[in-house]
Amino acid sequence: MFEMSSLRSEWLRMQYAATERSWNTDYVGGYAQTLWKYIQSNMDREDVYARYLAIIQSSGTGKSRTVDELSKTHLVIPMNLRNSGSHGFPPPDHNVAYYLCTPGGPEVLGIRMSDFLQALFEQTLHVLETEFRRDVTETVAEQFREYMTAGMTMGKHGASRINFYDEVLERAEKARKSRATSASEVYAPLQAFQKLADLLRSLEPQESSSTPLVILEFDEAHVLTKPQSSVYMGPVWSSFGELRRVLRAFSKLPLFSLFLSTSGQIETLVPSASRFRSIYSFTNVGFDHLAIKLSLIQDIPTVERITSTEHLCHYGRPLWGGRYDCGNDDIKSSMIEFAAHKLLGGVDYEGRWQDLSSAQILACLAQRLPIEFMTTRYPEDLSAELQQIERHMRICLQFDPNTLSLKTLSPSEPILSEAAYWMMQGEHFDVPAQLMRVFHDYPVDRGHLGELLVMTLFTVARDAAIGPPDDLGEPSGRKRWCTVPALLEKLFRIPESSTMDHVNILSATGCTVDNTGSTICDEVLEHVFADSKMYFNHWVKTYEHELVKVDYLARQMFRGVAAFCDTGNIWIDGIIPFLYRGSQIKVENVGVIMWQCRNDSKYTDTPNIELLRAMDPYSLGIFDPSHPVDVPVIRIVFALAADTPCLKLVSDTGPSINTTHKFKTYDFWAAGLSPEILGPVRHGYEKSWDALLQLSNGWRDAYQNQLVPEIDLRVLNPAVADDAAFWQTWCEEAP
Repeated sequence: MFEMSSLRSEWLRMQYAATERSWNTDYVGGYAQTLWKYIQSNMDREDVYARYLAIIQSSGTGKSRTVDELSKTHLVIPMNLRNSGSHGFPPPDHNVAYYLCTPGGPEVLGIRMSDFLQALFEQTLHVLETEFRRDVTETVAEQFREYMTAGMTMGKHGASRINFYDEVLERAEKARKSRATSASEVYAPLQAFQKLADLLRSLEPQESSSTPLVILEFDEAHVLTKPQSSVYMGPVWSSFGELRRVLRAFSKLPLFSLFLSTSGQIETLVPSASRFRSIYSFTNVGFDHLAIKLSLIQDIPTVERITSTEHLCHYGRPLWGGRYDCGNDDIKSSMIEFAAHKLLGGVDYEGRWQDLSSAQILACLAQRLPIEFMTTRYPEDLSAELQQIERHMRICLQFDPNTLSLKTLSPSEPILSEAAYWMMQGEHFDVPAQLMRVFHDYPVDRGHLGELLVMTLFTVARDAAIGPPDDLGEPSGRKRWCTVPALLEKLFRIPESSTMDHVNILSATGCTVDNTGSTICDEVLEHVFADSKMYFNHWVKTYEHELVKVDYLARQMFRGVAAFCDTGNIWIDGIIPFLYRGSQIKVENVGVIMWQCRNDSKYTDTPNIELLRAMDPYSLGIFDPSHPVDVPVIRIVFALAADTPCLKLVSDTGPSINTTHKFKTYDFWAAGLSPEILGPVRHGYEKSWDALLQLSNGWRDAYQNQLVPEIDLRVLNPAVADDAAFWQTWCEEAP
């Protein structure tokens, strides 16, 4: 028992050391200056309730670090209100959090907030008068920051900051005891601030009165929003509400307040304009701060380099790269484990996916598949999405306090995708069943053509080709890439003997296509792509057709991206890039697997040649017609709703469309969702895949599971589908 405790202590010590070193590395990016400009742009507004700004973003994105960087050039008084017992950096100011969050009636809380601000400004004035040195080059802001951060560790603040807030609370208590009913007491906080502002102007006269001279930072501010009410359940109030009311009195003074939070209490920090008009929340604290920028012209990267844990860690939020760079070998080797811990909301993954909640499952799947919340929904749905920001690393793109509309996403973060891969490899992890669970519990977009299902098929096949992870989440085969044949062998089952209806995809032959027709070639797929290398661990939704070009696809490979093409082009739904030969990532060495899916019963086991022909890599702009390449492509159409399953090789598609450039292609028509054809569809799990397919036809949900017969409901919406019931009550005969 003692040995386990000792190991745990040593592990925490290493974690804390990496975090502290990471905080002290150079700040990257201009986001502190962006924040300052945003503050300045809102200083003169008279239509807001008070001069404060909520900075809302998920964990590890650099909120606190951005404000710390701002404090090097502008006077910031920092306060961290994190709950006792929770881990994070910077450490909490326990006595301040206790003082501000102690329950009380609205009047009591209002007086407490007023006394606190008065004491805070008086103590800051005292420190500047006694500690500020004019004989050094550092500004007032720099010297005050050094005073407040000196000696800070993961566990506690330094002596100067501890003493600072001890003095603040002692002054606040004196103010409470001496409080009278005279007007002078009411204005005491304003007078205290005015004295501080006068000193700052005398020390640095160049400061403009139109910009804030003092910025208050309330980190982990959601603790202030806990609602309070009387025993009779009358009006509800909170510490934050009363603090905001007191801050309103400073609206004509050069004071600005920042409230930082990952919390789902965003609607409290940024109330609707129908109640109080507030400044729109600030979310842009940056992304990819520490990314290792690669070039396709100089120092050409290799697939081995881009799939290393070091490379993965430097994409996304700075938490990963900073920790990796500042950690020892044990920290570096456990990055996947740490990412899983963060993705699950601060819970260690113990190897049992069955113990994961719906929220945790959603967080995992959203790191691999482009799962989006729908925008029009009820407040309880909004709360579920906010929880994903607060606890499960989802990014807040924007929040409109007037309509309570929220836009969030799980952007490309390869280290989190690898963590999700680790957890999805648990025994009997049924991916479609877990997706169904997410669809049932959350208002997320299901798609309507089955694209999400096909992306899931490819993802499961990729994981099988890579192989199982070890205990720390690293692939046991020590590589995160596979060949094209290795992927396709896991995507489609290899039959004992190849037939026209179920070909052996590895021994399939291709054809050469140009504007005159197609010519069958003898080279089999397995040999042609033997030296290929494919790396992807997650999908992203792309919005512009331009991104199908290999110039973009090659760069997307840097971060393990496969593209779901939500571009309005009906001829292509997804692209997975690969390297045709060797390991170097060059545009002229990039090939693609293109696919379409159809969830319509009119597409059967009979191939539709036009769908395949339309996926022309030159007419679609994937390959540059001015620089033709000798790289074969693979084209697949999934006819998901077909009754008769098959995997057919289509060896004669006829001439290509709108191009004079010939290219080699391997074309396949995959029909149905049979475990005999599709490798990810395991025997015994067919119902999960079928249910997921039916869910993709989401428009039918309105006509199903009703107490009245389905036909009656279809009657209420004529002419929208080909079921006879949509026509028979108003046409003599159905089409």
